[in-house]
Amino acid sequence: MPDYYQLLGLARTASQAEVRAAYRRLALRWHPDKNPGDGAAEEFFKQLNEAHQVLSDSVRRYQYDQLLFYAEQSAALPAHPPRRATERRAPPGYQPPPPPPAYRWPDRAERLRWGVWMAGFCLFIAALVWAKGSMDRSHAEAEWREAHRLLALGDTTEAVLQLTEVIFHQPQRAEAYRLRGEIRLHFYGREELAYQDFRKALSLSAAQDDVDLRQKLGICCVKQGRLSEALVHFNRAVVLAPENGRNYLLRGAAFFQLNDKISACADWLRAWELAESQAQTLINDYCP
Repeated sequence: MPDYYQLLGLARTASQAEVRAAYRRLALRWHPDKNPGDGAAEEFFKQLNEAHQVLSDSVRRYQYDQLLFYAEQSAALPAHPPRRATERRAPPGYQPPPPPPAYRWPDRAERLRWGVWMAGFCLFIAALVWAKGSMDRSHAEAEWREAHRLLALGDTTEAVLQLTEVIFHQPQRAEAYRLRGEIRLHFYGREELAYQDFRKALSLSAAQDDVDLRQKLGICCVKQGRLSEALVHFNRAVVLAPENGRNYLLRGAAFFQLNDKISACADWLRAWELAESQAQTLINDYCP
């Protein structure tokens, strides 16, 4: 069993604030965006994330501490040689115990008490779940505002870490995946990670389809050389918003990289008709 305390360099009595501080310090050093192409750093960063998720949750930390304690106790026990099986015989005069009494169904009062106890226990569990959800939402909102503040200051690495915290507390928050994908695409050039974030945001989108996300997915595919897949996303964007000139501009660029200049020029002409100014330059440079 991995020792998460040793991984974060903490004592087992460390507070939540110390856990958070240690995670941030190590995450900044081993973040994949700061160690591109380093598989060992990426694997260590995943272990840091797992350790932080367990130790920052009081319930999961208590369960982990119990498992760690029992694992250490078991490892400390001396090994005993296997005992030989021996036939046991009953001593003289031994009488077997009488059979257990027949089961008695509880009466009405006992069933009522049991039902009241179960109802109270269920209400207690529901209150705990509601309180945890409320705390998670509160933490996520504070971290969301902090991510925007850091992004405004130009601290993109810390902003990505804050957005990861938002996603940990609210894994269904599409806008957090979208913003993290935009940072990874535009500031770090991590197209594959950005593509995964945009795909997740699209799957969580209330409208189940989003022109801006389709454009970004197509851009990620173009940068990775997956031009056929990029056309799928750009075509869908054109269907969703046929009067959006940027859709035609981007699809034309994908056609051009596939050496289909006729389709590329047709799309750029349509983009120019829809007041997309950049299309005029492309038409003058590449279209006869």
